[in-house]
Amino acid sequence: MAIEVQLTGFGKEMMVHALSNQTPIHFTRMALGSGTTDVDISQIENLVQPISGLDDCPIIDFQPGQNYVQLTTECSNQDLLDDVNCTEIGLYAEDPLHPDLEINSSTLSDLHVSDATIFAAMLRMYNLTTYTLAYGDYDDDVWTMYLDDERVVFFRSADEFGMAYVGTPEIGDTISITVHDALFAYVNQADIPEPIYSRASNKLQKHRIVIVVAVDDTETISAEVSDTTYVPRLEFTAHKNATNNPHGVTKDQVGLGNVPNVSTNNQTPTFTIASSLTALTSGETLKTLFGKVAKAVQTLIAHLTDKSNPHGVTCAQVGASPATHNHNASQINAGVLAVARGGTGRESWTSNTIVYVDRNGYPSSLDRPSEASFLVCDGDNAPYFRSVTSIPVYAYGTSAPVNTNLLWVDTTPLTGGLKYYNGSQWLHVPVAYTT
Repeated sequence: MAIEVQLTGFGKEMMVHALSNQTPIHFTRMALGSGTTDVDISQIENLVQPISGLDDCPIIDFQPGQNYVQLTTECSNQDLLDDVNCTEIGLYAEDPLHPDLEINSSTLSDLHVSDATIFAAMLRMYNLTTYTLAYGDYDDDVWTMYLDDERVVFFRSADEFGMAYVGTPEIGDTISITVHDALFAYVNQADIPEPIYSRASNKLQKHRIVIVVAVDDTETISAEVSDTTYVPRLEFTAHKNATNNPHGVTKDQVGLGNVPNVSTNNQTPTFTIASSLTALTSGETLKTLFGKVAKAVQTLIAHLTDKSNPHGVTCAQVGASPATHNHNASQINAGVLAVARGGTGRESWTSNTIVYVDRNGYPSSLDRPSEASFLVCDGDNAPYFRSVTSIPVYAYGTSAPVNTNLLWVDTTPLTGGLKYYNGSQWLHVPVAYTT
């Protein structure tokens, strides 16, 4: 038999919003209590939880009808004390009208839910209860919604999410939002002979409870229905705390099918090298970032191995002389100046020698003689010294010498004497004397 429940003040407020198509109603759970005091309608108005709470129970079935909805839960008294009667039922629904809003900003002075319809629709679309909006971390003038540090969706402004704020957001601003559920409807059966279940039925392991909520329009009402059968609290707690993946969830099921099961250092990212050097931008994919980095490294390697002066450095910038340049004599103060440059090609010369240019055009030297000598130049041959004693100066006899360069002492009687050759004949050397 279904039990009819009464709306709390929150339930009435949500019903008004639902009827005006502003905010859909989404039931989340039921709660049981053992309060023994009968509660009148005026007290239900302000009630936020069962008077003496026992346990939460999931909604296992939701059936909309003509101007009503029927919800079913399954519970057990296995974990309850033997002397406890279950007399209270509370029905909870999400409260998108009064979320906890925490602003981390020096410029936003006020924040509130401006459009409950959009806000509630977003909650249902992404099944969110706690999340964060961050401004500018993906792109300028964009709010990013995060759930458990994972990007969920992007908004050009916060009012797209049904919120309004006073002030101008800055990059780095965040808004933390937590949506709770609240007591939507309640019933207390402490004054009837047969409560929901009593201590007399302490051997009962499971109990099914059906409640009915009167509504005018069921199209805007939904419920978070559990598709599992009831288990005792101890078993549920043990299952909840299990860390050995009791459901055998695969990485594909949680959206990690493309994530390799390797450590960070052993990952093998794939990418395409960018076509040009481009600055890195926050929020880009790793594939794009690696492509840009690879292009930069490729360009750097090519630059380091380029020996063609890619920067166009001039000799003046590094303090060097150009390949073609001139020096005056005063600037040449060290080294050996080649003959081709007008030098001698030698660092030093022996003293008291005669320097001459050989047949090849290079300077050479002739050492000084050890005795009185003549310097002899003989055609194309190199000059040399010949001692005075080795060179004939005159010839004598009655016959003229063949060498016309000599003096001739003619011994012919009467016509003889000291003679020289004038080019055509031998003549006496004029002799003058005084007394």
